[in-house]
Amino acid sequence: MKRNFAILALILLAVAAAHAQKEPCAVAGNNNDFLGIQTIRLWPGEAPEAKGKACEDIPTLTVFAPRAGQANGSAVMVLPGGAYVRLAADHEGRQVADWFTARGFRAFVLSYRLSSNGYMLPVPLIDARRAVQTVRARARDYAINPNRIAVIGFSAGGHLAALSATQFVPGNPDADDPIERVSSRPDFLVLGYPWIGAISGTGIAGINATMALLAERISPILERPVIDRTGIEGSFDFRFRYPGDEPNPNIGSVILTSVQGLGLKLEPSRAPVKILLIDRVEHPSAN
Repeated sequence: MKRNFAILALILLAVAAAHAQKEPCAVAGNNNDFLGIQTIRLWPGEAPEAKGKACEDIPTLTVFAPRAGQANGSAVMVLPGGAYVRLAADHEGRQVADWFTARGFRAFVLSYRLSSNGYMLPVPLIDARRAVQTVRARARDYAINPNRIAVIGFSAGGHLAALSATQFVPGNPDADDPIERVSSRPDFLVLGYPWIGAISGTGIAGINATMALLAERISPILERPVIDRTGIEGSFDFRFRYPGDEPNPNIGSVILTSVQGLGLKLEPSRAPVKILLIDRVEHPSAN
């Protein structure tokens, strides 16, 4: 009988351990070079604010080479969504990267640090800034034009993309690290059903009370809300949202209102702006 209980206990422990496993994350390495794919770390040592040395503590960029013979010298960085608690790395990451590489872009999928692992904003923004700087500083290695770097983000990744474009760092020409010498400002911005109100109490009201509480603590850390600080004069800003979002008043209307508001804020800067409405598609989807 004791032996049966011991076996049962081991089984229960195994099941518990399986449920406790975290979602997989990108690990730096060159083992996929033959497929035209490589994952690199954003910092050679520990990243700023790192809480440990596990893969969830190490932000990475996964690099996808453009289709042979079609390289156009442009780069696109993809920021998957996932409410800052996970990364929708397939349909808002890999599939998007594949679409761009088939059209000649060199694509980069950012694995930024998540609140589910203890990393609150502005840590994901620090990762996004560093990612753009890395691509720009290594433009020659990647055979891209350092002034043709686009950032595209979906849902929460759209919020992070908007932050990266409006709260960028200009670069420090005297920095010892060559990556820190260049600007983190993207040249083009694409926001897919962006969760612009991700850190505002009104932006997430009624969705999750816990996240609303966190928003109150996070907002003061950032310089200003996205919608009040554009700073992307002369850049191309392209955003789209889905009418399919509208049935959920707590999400769809917030996304539509915030996107329209951001568009209005951009008008005085004369930045070219386009909003594409795609019908009969529900949030989230990158198809």
